[in-house]
Amino acid sequence: MIGTPDRSATSPALTFIGEGPFRGILEDAGDGDFYMGDALAALATAAVAPAIQGAARDMYLRAKCQELLCEILEAAERGELVPYTPSAGLCRAEMERLMTARRLIADRFDEKLTLDQIARTAGLNRTKPTQGFREVFGQSVADCLAEQRLSRAARDLTSSDRPVSVVGYDAGYLNNASFARAFTRRYGLCPSDYRRAGGQVTLNAA
Repeated sequence: MIGTPDRSATSPALTFIGEGPFRGILEDAGDGDFYMGDALAALATAAVAPAIQGAARDMYLRAKCQELLCEILEAAERGELVPYTPSAGLCRAEMERLMTARRLIADRFDEKLTLDQIARTAGLNRTKPTQGFREVFGQSVADCLAEQRLSRAARDLTSSDRPVSVVGYDAGYLNNASFARAFTRRYGLCPSDYRRAGGQVTLNAA
């Protein structure tokens, strides 16, 4: 994962490779360039060019690098890293609103969300999420919403014994037939068969 400051700034660019327990967090954030806010840029500058000299310099440098890494990991886990995607034709403010829209879906996928509601809540016009989600995240708004709902349903099917219809309803599907169709298309098995298989299936390409 590459963390990149705003191109108008003079802060350093940073490259991170996630390993061990942090790999999943960084992989979820995705590969590519990200805007670096003022707070992260200040930490990066302090780590690259520490103001302290003498015997304490190495300790200070390690501490700043650890603090920077912790802040980036926390931002990645919260979904707050803002991608820098010039091909999408979106300014930084629009990218931040697009991330707000994505977090809204992640937090409220079980509600009856509409494109207009998502756009309005994030402060975007209706066309920006449609264009931005495809160009930045490689999926439509509807695909992102379905991914969140079906992932939740898959976890519930293997971790609980609740009826399939209840699992689908809690994931945001008001109709059991539409839930079964969407789930089968995603996982290659109907919900009941997926539960019997213990979730040990090969995921279909979205």
